Amino acid sequence: MTEYQRRLKVERDNFSIGEAYKLEGKLEGRLEGKIEVASKLKAEGMAITKIAQITGLSVSKINDL
Repeated sequence: MTEYQRRLKVERDNFSIGEAYKLEGKLEGRLEGKIEVASKLKAEGMAITKIAQITGLSVSKINDL
């Protein structure tokens, strides 16, 4: 492998790692949003099963809020 190819591989690897972290951050943000909505709906007295249907969270996760 030439020096150029090695550097190119490092750059591509670093880019891939960065993209993976971006995706992880987006997923965490979505989950936090769902939890926030579920918490508010629960506080308003909505049925846990309905909250689970709306948010996609598990009933046990909603009960833990």
